Formats: sequence, C-alpha cells, structure tokens
Amino acid sequence: MKERESLLTPVELAKVLGVSTRTIRRLRSQGRLSCIFVTPDCPRYDLTLVLSELHVRIDDTRSSNSATADRRRDEA
Repeated sequence: MKERESLLTPVELAKVLGVSTRTIRRLRSQGRLSCIFVTPDCPRYDLTLVLSELHVRIDDTRSSNSATADRRRDEA
C-alpha cells in the first residue's frame, strides 16, 4: 500500500514540477516520462523515477549545449 501512496497524479506531478498537466501528458506521450497505469486512463507517476529521468535529460542537454558552445568558440 505504501508504494501506491507514493505515486502522484498528473495534477500533483505538474504542481511539484511547476509545469502544466498538458506538459506532463506531452512528456509521457513522447516517452520521456515513465508512468504506471492504475486503470487504462489513470496514470500515476513515481516522483523519484521522474526526477531521475528528467535529471539525466537535463544533464544530456547541458553537455550537448556545452559541446556546441566549444565548437562555436573553436570556429571563431
């Protein structure tokens, strides 16, 4: 039962992340957020898992942007 208590609804997750529920749905449909379906149209999110998924993507973006900036600096 504790596992189910730690799962967040899309509205709760959106509030925690400071984004809209539409953003949550879009990220899920893009496969960027993992969820557990309690019923066929009732997704729930594990906050720890979501934060780790988003953290990896943020780090990947930063390293990608850093590499782009390095290339631009080298070209100048």
